[in-house]
Amino acid sequence: MGFLRGRGARVGIAYLPEGPGDAKQGVDDFLALGKEIRDLDPFIYQGLREDLLPVGKTLSEIQPEWVEWLWPRRIPKGKITILDGDPDNGKSVLTTDLAARVTAGLTLPDGTPTVAAGAVIVSAEDGASDTIRPRFDAAGGDPERALLLGDEEPFTIPEDIPRLERAVRQVEAALVVIDPIMAFLSGDVNSNRD
Repeated sequence: MGFLRGRGARVGIAYLPEGPGDAKQGVDDFLALGKEIRDLDPFIYQGLREDLLPVGKTLSEIQPEWVEWLWPRRIPKGKITILDGDPDNGKSVLTTDLAARVTAGLTLPDGTPTVAAGAVIVSAEDGASDTIRPRFDAAGGDPERALLLGDEEPFTIPEDIPRLERAVRQVEAALVVIDPIMAFLSGDVNSNRD
């Protein structure tokens, strides 16, 4: 429109009513009904009508997908799951136990069977040799299928996401534990914004 106006043209947008049988109609259809060019005047606007612009997407346009679960109704595959709670309630113990069960293909706490896969643990709160590994071993984990990040070299989000992706591929991880995520957010990340 700007190009045409720049050339001196008078540009308008015609919002035509529906044709016979509620069919969409173009200007050619409108004129084919015996109308004349001047009959278009009530339907011409100088810009887009905001009230007619599409907003969003109807649910009919969205193809539903089944969610795959690592732990049914608790931890979906390929999604983020947040385990939140007061300090010293055992969140780290639980996530280390889950990582161990996944790496060894052991059943989950409710008896759900698992298939052995890798796990990546990114931890800032517990020592690798005096806490994480002993807990992992006590839970029966396979240490060959588990990788620990953030212990010897710094780990920050989002800068080190490519390193996390490499770790996931390296052990074919089905589970990534970041404990706690707030400890790894870069100084450029506003933790008060989702």
